[in-house]
Amino acid sequence: MDAHALDGSLLVAERTGRVVELTPDGSGGYEVAGTVVDLTASVGGTEVEKGLLGVTTDTSGDHLYLNHTRADDGATVILELPLDGEPGSLAAGEARTLLVIDQPFPNHNGGDLAWGPDDMLWIGTGDGGGANDPEGRAQRLTDLLGKILRLDPSLEGTGEDLAPDDNPYADGTDTNGDPANPLVWARGARNPWRIAFDSEFGDLWIADVGQDKVEEITVLRASQDLNPGADLGWDHTEGDSDFADAGPRDDWPEDDANVIAPLFTYTHDEGCSISGGFVYHGSALPQLRNHYLFSDYCISEIRSVDTDGTDQPLGLTGTGVVSINPDENGEPLVLADDGIKRIAPA
Repeated sequence: MDAHALDGSLLVAERTGRVVELTPDGSGGYEVAGTVVDLTASVGGTEVEKGLLGVTTDTSGDHLYLNHTRADDGATVILELPLDGEPGSLAAGEARTLLVIDQPFPNHNGGDLAWGPDDMLWIGTGDGGGANDPEGRAQRLTDLLGKILRLDPSLEGTGEDLAPDDNPYADGTDTNGDPANPLVWARGARNPWRIAFDSEFGDLWIADVGQDKVEEITVLRASQDLNPGADLGWDHTEGDSDFADAGPRDDWPEDDANVIAPLFTYTHDEGCSISGGFVYHGSALPQLRNHYLFSDYCISEIRSVDTDGTDQPLGLTGTGVVSINPDENGEPLVLADDGIKRIAPA
């Protein structure tokens, strides 16, 4: 499940394939206004980690962007759909396929996407699945898996046609002149389970699921032009620890990339699968302003981290938390196996 607030509505992506519009019911909850688009047949199933995994819109709300796995072969598909109607009666038009990425395994699809302050579409992809990045994809710049991607949907075409000219590998090579995919912005992600731009400061926050030991939160800073060509570490490292069982290193680049250390990590004594969120700038919870809210699917304790990486447990838990998203007023919604709930002031 994922959710995106838009002009008084909440667009909820159900993993089975529907995007449903919710509108406030006047008492702090929501009521179903209708189905925006139904991709159930295209998604096909939710086994392992498949399904409709991410939803966002552009700034104007004119276009809907979806990230789902494909029914027949599990490939990742990124769609753009025109969004029409007023809040309470939104409907999506005919889909345009922006990108298709083959998936070698049914897990580690990543699945999130975000519209950046640069008016570009950003996508987090997993390393393709299987334990220990068995095909060594996360570091390989010719491979779109295990990456943060940046696309310009205003361009014509699909796939690499959508690479902005200022992407770090826009000319199709790395700094040594070796091949690189022009859509790649950063490499070395394992399974980024939620990416989010700080709505005030523009930083990109990445919650990356660990292998056996460490979960991590990494930030690409707007003050550093979002660290183009950065290496998030996997699978040289797992979080802040060296990783000894890396996959094959064929065609791994030797380009002295800027390795970004995680801002915050925690071990599997405290959870097993981070569920990312967003940087809070709302008004109802002033003590949490400028804090990144997140959870863990296994423990489902709601936590926060400030911009310096200081952890603050909130004394709240959910049940199978998959994401924390802002509502139409910037207040936190906890998306979990048992539904959507609010973090209310004490």
